[in-house]
Amino acid sequence: MKCPNCQSFYCVKNGHNPEGKQKYLCKKFRASFDAFRDHFTYWSHLKYEQWNEIYWFKFHY
Repeated sequence: MKCPNCQSFYCVKNGHNPEGKQKYLCKKFRASFDAFRDHFTYWSHLKYEQWNEIYWFKFHY
């Protein structure tokens, strides 16, 4: 996992957010973030599992 702020790989798991997504803590920058912050699914109203189903149906049928 790479910190989106400082690009450091010195990150550790840091609990879960209210939606149940894994949170991480950058030990160098001292910032908390989740794995999909820069991913389009982060800003979507759909959950990651729903995007997974959409992707699976689109490319497997």
